[in-house]
Amino acid sequence: MAVDYRVFRDIGTVLVTYSGKATVPDTLEAFERYRADPDFEIGQKHLFDVRAVTRCDAGFEEYFGMQARLVEVYGLTENDQLIAFLIDSPAGRDMAVMSQKSWDHLSSVVITIHDSEPEALAALGLRERSLEALRQHMM
Repeated sequence: MAVDYRVFRDIGTVLVTYSGKATVPDTLEAFERYRADPDFEIGQKHLFDVRAVTRCDAGFEEYFGMQARLVEVYGLTENDQLIAFLIDSPAGRDMAVMSQKSWDHLSSVVITIHDSEPEALAALGLRERSLEALRQHMM
C-alpha cells in the first residue's frame, strides 16, 4: 500500500492519499513522516482520500493500538480536530467507519464521511471544490 500526504500549511490542511491495501504499519510510518515534517502543526484539518483502497487489513487490537498512539497527539487538544474521509468503495467506507467509531468518545475529534470531493472539502471549510483545485493551491 502507498500512503502519501501533502501539507497545505497556509490553509491548515493535510491531504492524505491511500492506495491499495491499507495496513496499520504503513499508516503509522506515514504518520511519523508527517509528524517530522516542518509544516506539521497540531490542529491541521485532515482530508483522507481512501477511494483507491482495495482492502483494509487491521486486526482489532492492532488498529486500536494505532489509535491510542494517535490520541497522544490529537486527542488532547482544546480545539476540534476536523477530519473528512473521501470514499467510493466498500473498503474505503470500512476504513472510514472504523476510524470514526474509534474516535467517537473524544469530543475534540470530528470525523465526517463523504462520497464527493465538494462535500468533503466543504466539511473542512475549504473553498476549493475539487482535489485538483486543492493541489493547485500552492502552485
